[in-house]
Amino acid sequence: MITKQYKRCCPICSGEIFYINTSALNKANKYNTKCRKCCKRGIKSPFINKTYEDIYGKKLAKILKNKLSKSHIGIKHSKESKEKISKNNARYFLGKTFTIEHIEKLCANSGMRGTNFSNIWIEKYGKEEADKRLKERSNKLSIKQKGIPLSEEHKKKLSIAKKGKKRKLFSEEAKRKMRLSAIKRIEKNKLDGRQLIPSYNPISIPIIEEYGRANGYNFQHAENSGEYFIEDLGYWVDGYDKIRNTVIEYYERAHKNKIERDERRKQEIVNYLNCKFIEIREHVNDV
Repeated sequence: MITKQYKRCCPICSGEIFYINTSALNKANKYNTKCRKCCKRGIKSPFINKTYEDIYGKKLAKILKNKLSKSHIGIKHSKESKEKISKNNARYFLGKTFTIEHIEKLCANSGMRGTNFSNIWIEKYGKEEADKRLKERSNKLSIKQKGIPLSEEHKKKLSIAKKGKKRKLFSEEAKRKMRLSAIKRIEKNKLDGRQLIPSYNPISIPIIEEYGRANGYNFQHAENSGEYFIEDLGYWVDGYDKIRNTVIEYYERAHKNKIERDERRKQEIVNYLNCKFIEIREHVNDV
């Protein structure tokens, strides 16, 4: 049986506290610890806001940290445990805002600043292996998020957050870049690097050809060498005569509600090609 030889008095209630050895006694004296009864009364412990280094010293703290990290390797949290952790984190960060200085410090200390998984994996594994890993990662994320319905509370929060805010309008240059990147992404992921061929309206082909014959044009279209693609703008046009530098577009009835958008697109094409632009509108039946 271990005998408790050393004792001291509690600084709050003056009750006796017994210790096994001198090191425990010295530590208690150093931090002026209280007895168990006083600790249970809600009086704060002296170890609050203290680091391992403050309590045990640098050498012992390092050993303890290594032991703790090794003991946690391979241990997975249960669903209940994860829920408790998320609730506690939510309580801690509720209503808290970071200062600009704090955010700058976090950014400066982040190891991922100025890079991404793609760059890191390309350096580590090579381009082929990095591409495989990125595909696997994106598939896992998409599967994880697929079919998860939003709760009514979540929907309300989203609607409140967006209420009164105007939708961000992108510049024409930003739209052009987004359009070109979307085309490249489709060609890479869905067509294995082959050129994207857009869908077309077969009804428009005889109308374009008839107009061309009547007015002396030879239009390149979907059924005659494919629609002409303006690479720098990311636009396909229904018909284009290279010799006479003339574009022709056939607008179906659905374009009745897209007149402004069609006009912007037309101006972009005219400014880039410096061409003549012919419009045939189905809902107006005029040229």
